[in-house]
Amino acid sequence: ASSLGLGLALALPKRKVIVLDGDGSLLMNLGTLITIAHLAPPNLVHFVLENRVYRTTGGQPIPESGRFSFTALAKAAGYAGVYEFADLTGFENDIQKILGQNGPTFVCLKLKPMSERPPFPFPRTAEALPRFKAAIAGSAI
Repeated sequence: ASSLGLGLALALPKRKVIVLDGDGSLLMNLGTLITIAHLAPPNLVHFVLENRVYRTTGGQPIPESGRFSFTALAKAAGYAGVYEFADLTGFENDIQKILGQNGPTFVCLKLKPMSERPPFPFPRTAEALPRFKAAIAGSAI
């Protein structure tokens, strides 16, 4: 999500671009933090929803979750503004300031991990693997 958001922010400099990223997604693409900070689009606000699990692949825990800080990484990369919220009240109090400042801006929203499956059809890894194997077995690879 962050790489796509960066491209949009650069292509549409007069529009505010808001990226909603998952912590697992960002973890798989950490280099984007450096690239975003280097290119410094002032119209980019990068939200990371930190729930400490790879939700789309079945809810596996993110390694070392809680032992590193996405906000510290964004700050070290050079984002213009960095925020972290663990409660809704603090977020509500600062959202107008966040959206109004020149970026790139990074906002980490700490969430509780979901224990139930999401309402959309993301299968658990154990369910997806046999389907994937059957799909490639039928192909001419």
